[in-house]
Amino acid sequence: TNWGKYITMKILSVLNISNKENITCDSGYIFQAILAEEFNKNGHEYIVAGSNCKQFRNAKIPHTKKVYLPLGTNKYSARFDFDSRYFYKLLYKIKPDIIFNTQAELTPAIKSVLAWNKLNIPVVTYCHYPALWANKPNSSIPELDQSLNSENLCTPILMNILSALQISDAFIIQSKFAKELLEKAAKFHNIKYSRSRFFVIAPPADEKFLEYIYTNDPDRNFVYNHRLYKTYGTEKFITTFKKLNKKYGVNCSVLDPMQKRSKQRSAHNNTPAEYLQQMAQTQGFIVERKNRNRNEYKRILSKSLAGFAPLRPACVWSMAAMDCMGLGIPVIAPNLAAFPEFIPQKLLYKNQSELENIVKNIIEDSSFRQSMSRQCFDIAKKYSAKNIAGKLESVFKQVLDKTCME
Repeated sequence: TNWGKYITMKILSVLNISNKENITCDSGYIFQAILAEEFNKNGHEYIVAGSNCKQFRNAKIPHTKKVYLPLGTNKYSARFDFDSRYFYKLLYKIKPDIIFNTQAELTPAIKSVLAWNKLNIPVVTYCHYPALWANKPNSSIPELDQSLNSENLCTPILMNILSALQISDAFIIQSKFAKELLEKAAKFHNIKYSRSRFFVIAPPADEKFLEYIYTNDPDRNFVYNHRLYKTYGTEKFITTFKKLNKKYGVNCSVLDPMQKRSKQRSAHNNTPAEYLQQMAQTQGFIVERKNRNRNEYKRILSKSLAGFAPLRPACVWSMAAMDCMGLGIPVIAPNLAAFPEFIPQKLLYKNQSELENIVKNIIEDSSFRQSMSRQCFDIAKKYSAKNIAGKLESVFKQVLDKTCME
């Protein structure tokens, strides 16, 4: 049977949760919530499978069925925990047309269930993060992300991702930059894969943030709305912003999206709390300490003059930057990683001097400010839920067509 005869799909999507304490602020959850609403609105049945934890049970995804699996919820357990028998029972009950797995490291385990039980269900993998770094872009040797390398665990993490690239019916990653990182790693480790099954599709912008509300007012604060880990370049950003404050007297509101942290998470990495405290004691920073829902978050963003992207050399995408851009708030970013793929060229900088020049133009030149605002908004519209879901749907149907012909 050719898939073209069918109108709708039943999609079982596996959600990645690595921070259950802040689940509604977690990019993996937001990604799923946006797509679930869009796919279901288009007549497909999009079922989200997530960890059987209180936070996911309480989280509301409109018009979407949720199912629960014994999956992990921290940066390691989310990548390694998997119950094959439980997953088989779920497949038997749901009988999906296709599996959309957004925790790439679990694809080999998912495929093993399908193989053992002779189930002809295609798997499309979405890789949110390839676990690779980019301090040496000209090196042929892939760099591991050391924040995932406790007890040398980043190597098996990477190998599971490369295995997913090899065995998925389609493998999707966020940006061309991320694709190049993974291609380099595959070449180094001599992993063979089908290039025709490797796609670049960026995450969707949140529809609630696709609303042009920017007012051309030079008196407002800048904003920084990214995770405060060291790997996000927080320490360097603090140093950089001190110079901007000294030169231009500008202020910057800091929104920490992961304020709720378990004692165990803080014990593993307490740099966000330390940086937040440092920022609170540094002239120019305005630390927003309250935990806020998405509506409050949007309200604070809407008062911003411009946003700063994180100084992260391996940034494969930034949904937080897109939140700003969807409101017409210009985002200033380093000219590296994936930023040139979605940030206007005039807002990219290579050094402190170029950064200072952009900030000066944002503060003093209303026409520049307005032009950059419009450009950012127009770019964000390209990543609407409708557009991204359409691209994913096209991949799903290609995969199903091929499966039906086999």
